[in-house]
Amino acid sequence: MTITRSLIAGALAAVATAGCSSSETPDAAGDAAPSSSPPSPEAEPSSPEASPPAPEAADGRDLDACADGDCEVFVSEGDVIHLDGDQRVARLTFTTVTPTEIAVAGSYPDMPDTDMAFVQVDPSVPSDPDQDPTHGINELGLWYLGVNGDEVVVRLAQVEPEAPDAG
Repeated sequence: MTITRSLIAGALAAVATAGCSSSETPDAAGDAAPSSSPPSPEAEPSSPEASPPAPEAADGRDLDACADGDCEVFVSEGDVIHLDGDQRVARLTFTTVTPTEIAVAGSYPDMPDTDMAFVQVDPSVPSDPDQDPTHGINELGLWYLGVNGDEVVVRLAQVEPEAPDAG
């Protein structure tokens, strides 16, 4: 009787294992039909991580809003911002703008035909607009607020000039 119980237990285990390995079950006609059991969690594709929302620019793409040195705009490679000179900067030219690099050249009111390259930074790491500017030239501060494709959101604002060292 022990041999019979062992054979029955083995047969039941074999049937149970075979039933679990197939995702199809025969229907009344003997044809295989898809199982109605849900797919295993491993089979579900993982959802991509949510990307941060695209940054906003208060002045959009209106580079003329920057003439007084106070704006928040989208800039692309080749964009030029003309300033009124109150910040001791006449023009900013964005010579390189990519998701991983930005380079800006500035010209001074007393040397309008001379560009001084002063910034090259990774704009994918946004600046905190409530902190000191990421970069500055004379009395103009620049903050990089985020990347949106081939554009970068830049904030310009007048800053106090640094006092000369007394030492």
